[in-house]
Amino acid sequence: MPGMTADLPCLRIPDLTLYARARDGGLLLGGWEPDALHTDPRNYSMTDAPPKIEPDWKVVEQLHGKITAIVPHCPECEAGTVGKGWPTFTPDGRFIIAKARALRVLSWRAAATRMGFLAPRASAVLLVQSLRPNKSDNVKSLTPDRFTEAKWTWDDACRKARAVYETYYGV
Repeated sequence: MPGMTADLPCLRIPDLTLYARARDGGLLLGGWEPDALHTDPRNYSMTDAPPKIEPDWKVVEQLHGKITAIVPHCPECEAGTVGKGWPTFTPDGRFIIAKARALRVLSWRAAATRMGFLAPRASAVLLVQSLRPNKSDNVKSLTPDRFTEAKWTWDDACRKARAVYETYYGV
């Protein structure tokens, strides 16, 4: 696409449930769906490969139609690559960055929703900050321990996490 350079900022249009950024001379485009595909991770062992996800062409066409209305040259563009993954959300809508007291791991980042897509550097900065002895209140609030210290059921957590995804761009 003409003019798509890596120095352009990310684009978020909540009213259209779109997000995008320039990549490889084109536009990396994504969006939110009000009735999202979901699966129960308990159905897979830690050694199983994740289930294959086929592109949802109806959703791809809807996203293309939305971006075409606001970005020049989009009507002539075709999808070069279509990728789809499992978005991960926590019941409170905040991602996880920190060391869990109950696990013997250095530190980790999970449930980062689309943070890796929109702001990978910011996510990395928070991960580094989580390793410091004097963490900010914001970094402390991202600890996985908030789920081990709270009372919740699996069904309630799934319902809340799905609602976070499906209403993320709600206006």
